[in-house]
Amino acid sequence: SDPCYNYEANNESGDWICDESFSWNGWYRLFYYGMNIQMPETCVTSYSCNTDISLSLNGPHPQIEDGVVTREICGSYYWGCCYYKTNPIR
Repeated sequence: SDPCYNYEANNESGDWICDESFSWNGWYRLFYYGMNIQMPETCVTSYSCNTDISLSLNGPHPQIEDGVVTREICGSYYWGCCYYKTNPIR
């Protein structure tokens, strides 16, 4: 199945939501009040938008014609941009 069209929708909202409480399997799409939103592609300072560690995509979002690409997620914290990095994700 095509991951561009086969995804899980995430509509979580509220205070104190942590990614550690999710079982991340597959590909996710984020909605905010029903609107499709994307993770920032540039560094976001820590504590932005009520977060302790702000996340951003290290590279541009792929277009459908790009197919599956590999990226890292950067976590910005007090000590700098991309202080934390994920393993490569697809």
